[in-house]
Amino acid sequence: MGQGEQRAGLTYNDAGATVNLRGNGMRVSNMMFLASVDSATTGIPAFNMDTGFFGQRLDNCIFTNDAGIDDFKTMVRLGAKESLIEGNMFIAADTFGCAKAISIVGGDPDNTIIRNNYFYGNFDSAGDTASDSTGSGVIVQDTTDTTDSNLSGLVIENNKIISTDTRAT
Repeated sequence: MGQGEQRAGLTYNDAGATVNLRGNGMRVSNMMFLASVDSATTGIPAFNMDTGFFGQRLDNCIFTNDAGIDDFKTMVRLGAKESLIEGNMFIAADTFGCAKAISIVGGDPDNTIIRNNYFYGNFDSAGDTASDSTGSGVIVQDTTDTTDSNLSGLVIENNKIISTDTRAT
């Protein structure tokens, strides 16, 4: 289905758009997820590996944007157990990037692997036109769904992170 930017894709031009995986053993591969508005998917992830399921896979996909101000607030929400996120590119806008590349739901994604992904950009913003490190980052545990902080068997390995943080501390 193509390589690089020459692949099938979804363009998010509304703040309420999301893709939900609601089934066991589902795989999404070689897709482009493109934010074409600022703070696309406000309050919800661009891609949701939903809780209550297992064995989901996200691989060889690109999360990126149309222009410097367009971005996702949260690229991926990980809640499915025994799943795999591998070989993806997560690219945030250089100036005011996204809040989270991967938001991990506390207590749910047991025995999941996040490996060999490429993260580039500013992941410390509120996902809009302000920089805010609260609850932001490349791979973040999100306890708004649950206060459970036990992540049994979660493996995060061999990911490349290139930060273009512009926040002054």
